[in-house]
Amino acid sequence: MGYVFQDYFTDERPPRNLIREWYGKQDARICAAFDGNIQLLEARIRQLDTDEETDLIKPLERDCAGLWEVKIDLKDKKPFRHIRPIGLWNPEVRIFIFLGAFEKSGQIKIPSDPCRDALKYKAHYEAGRGAIDEHT
Repeated sequence: MGYVFQDYFTDERPPRNLIREWYGKQDARICAAFDGNIQLLEARIRQLDTDEETDLIKPLERDCAGLWEVKIDLKDKKPFRHIRPIGLWNPEVRIFIFLGAFEKSGQIKIPSDPCRDALKYKAHYEAGRGAIDEHT
């Protein structure tokens, strides 16, 4: 089995790696939490039997319907931070494709409309545009 987490690359020239663009704008605390959580989640998902469900990845609703999130909550010190990588999840083959991320504070999302672009790239991917590769 390949990696659970995959990066989406747009079909633009040059291709854009959406999760790496987001990651490059984050502080060291967020980057460390993101890296550590993704590694732990990947190991956990790989250990599950194929019939087991995972509660590690959740479907989104309302303006983000059709996307999934990985919850990363930093509660080691204040201010608490709630990071939500978002993308496509295929539980049958255990692949999560990153299409972006946002920070959540109550009902406020930063950036304010992260799902708009993620849904656009979801449609591109489903139409055969762009590419995916292992998240590293």
